[in-house]
Amino acid sequence: RYCKGTIYFRKAQEKSVFSQILQYIYTILLAYLEYLL
Repeated sequence: RYCKGTIYFRKAQEKSVFSQILQYIYTILLAYLEYLL
């Protein structure tokens, strides 16, 4: 049970880090598009 919870917590952490990176890339893409236009 404890092990399962730890795995779930780790997955949630990875998800948050992944979403942060995605948001970072998305912001750069928007800035790049604005620069091109």
